[in-house]
Amino acid sequence: MYPITTPDQPAEMFYSSEMTMLELLPAAIADVQKRLNLLTSDQLSLPTNCEGWVMSDLADHLVGGAKMSSVLMSGGTQEESMAFFAGGQLGDSAALTFATLAAQEVAAFQNAPSLDVEVPHPARPMPASQMLQFRVLDYLIHAWDLSRSLGTDETLNPEVVEAVWTAMQPMAAMIPHIGVFGSGASGTVSEDDPLQTRLLDLLGRRP
Repeated sequence: MYPITTPDQPAEMFYSSEMTMLELLPAAIADVQKRLNLLTSDQLSLPTNCEGWVMSDLADHLVGGAKMSSVLMSGGTQEESMAFFAGGQLGDSAALTFATLAAQEVAAFQNAPSLDVEVPHPARPMPASQMLQFRVLDYLIHAWDLSRSLGTDETLNPEVVEAVWTAMQPMAAMIPHIGVFGSGASGTVSEDDPLQTRLLDLLGRRP
């Protein structure tokens, strides 16, 4: 269902501070969970702002990503991890399924002896630390996608926003060419706009 591609970006160029990506992962997940809690079964066929996706596609992607991480952090293969993006995994409740799998994902990262270990990510082999960074980024983007598609409050966790902005802003010139974030920045957002607005615009969204 979902083309699994990520920017060819060295892990060391991502954000690092007192607030690590491991600490930020639950906050990024919470932003997604809050939106999924509002999603009703009769809304699963509604269109989203992600081209070609309806709500069930977006929810399936989020569920699949959480499961993928847990499998890879537990020694799973690339083929096993890719299977979770086939769709149709929401069960009776997208919110409940995501909550269960996201908790397993957090535990898998927290309990890892080291985040330096290489994992066979579907895009390419990479350090677990880099996969973690991509997971935080993915949750941030899609929490906003859910909000925009549901017509709910679009405010994201500011610490997650700041961390992802710090990671991605140096890549601004590359983003239009890597095929993950649309056309990148629109050129219509100024430095006076809120950081969340600037980040989303950089990532191909138009808040």
